[in-house]
Amino acid sequence: MSLYQLVQRRAAAGRPVQVGLIGAGKFGSMFLNQAPTMPGVEIAVIADLDPERARWACRTVGWAEELLARTRFVSDGRDACADPKVEVVVEATGNPPAGIAHARAAIAAKKHIVMVNVEADVLAGPLLVEEARAWDVWAHYGLTPEQARRGGMNPQMFNSFLDGTKSAIEMAAIGNATGLAVPQDGLLFPPCGVDDLPQVLRGRDAGGALDRDGMVEVVSSLERDGRPVFRDLRWGVYVVLKAPNDYARTCFKEYGLKTDASGWYAAMYKPYHLIGLELGVSVLSAALRGEPTGQPQGWRGDVVAVAKRSLRAGETLDGEGGYTVWGKLVPAERSLAQGALPIGLAHNVPLQRDVAAGEIVRWTDVAIPDSPAVEARHAMEQRFGGPPAAIAAK
Repeated sequence: MSLYQLVQRRAAAGRPVQVGLIGAGKFGSMFLNQAPTMPGVEIAVIADLDPERARWACRTVGWAEELLARTRFVSDGRDACADPKVEVVVEATGNPPAGIAHARAAIAAKKHIVMVNVEADVLAGPLLVEEARAWDVWAHYGLTPEQARRGGMNPQMFNSFLDGTKSAIEMAAIGNATGLAVPQDGLLFPPCGVDDLPQVLRGRDAGGALDRDGMVEVVSSLERDGRPVFRDLRWGVYVVLKAPNDYARTCFKEYGLKTDASGWYAAMYKPYHLIGLELGVSVLSAALRGEPTGQPQGWRGDVVAVAKRSLRAGETLDGEGGYTVWGKLVPAERSLAQGALPIGLAHNVPLQRDVAAGEIVRWTDVAIPDSPAVEARHAMEQRFGGPPAAIAAK
């Protein structure tokens, strides 16, 4: 039975899927805009550090006062997780430690959780999935700070799209969820438009830009000299396929897929991606089917903190989208072997020694106090990466 049919049944029965939203920023606001137009879905609780800001966000996206009056606003995400009405928790804060804490609170309350917080997912997602299974629970660019504020966005996080960090985080999450490999030394961002996807995004043995087939990568919408890429995919999503046999290769051609010159590689793409406006699919899939739309299957990729400039002992790292570090995608085993500090824990952390520009920041370079997020990260490293010396040295 389709999700549409299932949610129509709940609507007809007067039992809408009750959602608890944590984080009323840009992504959360996009979902808040959609929710009143989805029969069978109701926002029971909205948690935000500033409940009045959350109310403002609701009014901004078109909520009627009557709907506002029926919704509970709280300042602590754990309250949303514990609310007896809530069936599905949506974690949209973008804060890694908070995301881990909210995920665990939802798991403990036996609630479905949809992790919009990909930062937390990359920091400790495989461990959280194991914990959830143990409970039988499933889980544009260049804006000014003022523009970001008016849009309900976190300016620093939004800037992380520009330095490559956000792309690295999202590709790590995809690699962990699908089994696709990640680059050994960071994303390449090859300039590429829609017509060239199957030509560029294939292994070097076949003439492409990737180390090998079966890897994640992000394409650039600008040429290396700054010219715009022809038919770019700035807002889009894509996948490149390789035909397993001659019959499938022929089908690629027969049905008009864009292929490389050999015909073996084909691309499918959408020129847009509506992020929070599409969130309802994941919410309903969790509530009505008990199925995730994606979750980590293992730990293949990690995003490590790299110095944006020469850093001196005593400086404080300012994390994703800041002035001091950016996030680089590397294989999990490399991160472990080098004792690399994950970007998700590189916020408000003092350096103990100098780090040269372009170097990976290591655990031993910082003075980082114990916290639930740090403990969760160590537990994930030991559970999914073995106990190499790099861990023991922390």
